Amino acid sequence: MFDFKKELEKFSPLLNVDHIEDRIDQDDMKDLIDILKEVRPKKAEHLNREG
Repeated sequence: MFDFKKELEKFSPLLNVDHIEDRIDQDDMKDLIDILKEVRPKKAEHLNREG
């Protein structure tokens, strides 16, 4: 059976989590929408050339 108290004793929190969160917020990370915005105009331009 699962013993919650024993599992809590094994737990050790991560250090510097606040630092990691700040770093992630500062990075200019692209998400799927940003990628699609870049790809779509290029694809439209390519299709216009083929006409």
